[in-house]
Amino acid sequence: MVKIAIDAMGGDFGPEPIVKGTIEALKEKQFEAILVGKKDEILSLLPKGYKDKISIVEAEDVIDMSDAATDALKRKESSIFKACEI
Repeated sequence: MVKIAIDAMGGDFGPEPIVKGTIEALKEKQFEAILVGKKDEILSLLPKGYKDKISIVEAEDVIDMSDAATDALKRKESSIFKACEI
């Protein structure tokens, strides 16, 4: 099965649209979804039926839109860095 790591904190509007998009994608196609970001925020957005279908990797650091792109390479605890490492 295909494994896809998704930076849940990387959107302009926080993790909510990313979590919703992941759920919609899982309805269409079977894959191993791994959301990376602030676990408590992600869990609060997941419906009960999906908590066992989506893995979460904790990442407290988030690269903001105002940060330099090279920060993603330097900040190894950021959600984007961890998602790329999976």
